[in-house]
Amino acid sequence: MQELQTQWDAWSATLVKPLWGGGKGDFDGAEPGTPDRGPAAKPNPRKARLK
Repeated sequence: MQELQTQWDAWSATLVKPLWGGGKGDFDGAEPGTPDRGPAAKPNPRKARLK
């Protein structure tokens, strides 16, 4: 199974990104190799000034 997953990942990395529909609204998870932008992201300085 691991060999199949490795081959699938290698094939998937060669695919071209879609020209439409692949924006931020796809909700299928993070793209491989991108950092996780969870709640630990940098605070917004504008919101901090409003307090």
